[in-house]
Amino acid sequence: MPSYTIRSLFALLLCLVVAAPAAAQSTAPTGPMWTESPKAQIPADIARLNNHMNSVIEQLKPVLVQIRVRRAQEPPVEGETPSTPEERRISGSGFIIRKDGYIVTNAHVVTDAERIQVKLSDGRRLDGKVIGQ
Repeated sequence: MPSYTIRSLFALLLCLVVAAPAAAQSTAPTGPMWTESPKAQIPADIARLNNHMNSVIEQLKPVLVQIRVRRAQEPPVEGETPSTPEERRISGSGFIIRKDGYIVTNAHVVTDAERIQVKLSDGRRLDGKVIGQ
């Protein structure tokens, strides 16, 4: 095959490679991938389940809590930057299991806690402490 034919084929191939992405972009659809019908009917079973779940959530709300923790400052390691106050904060959730205020949460939330604050569903904030793990 003569060299000019090879060069011509190479040039044509190069043009196709360069032009293909532009062609693909111009034919891409615009707008949302789907639309939701405002008049869609919810099946009765799903509506009942949704109502039941809302009822359960409302009943559980008083025992659910938010937990915020400030971890103790770790001793600096040579060659590393000390952690910032933001890096020492963590939050999690838990639930009250006894009327005298015992709360269950994940251990990783309160590990190495310097200060624990619990926010109740009514907005009150109380100090907390780790009793056991």
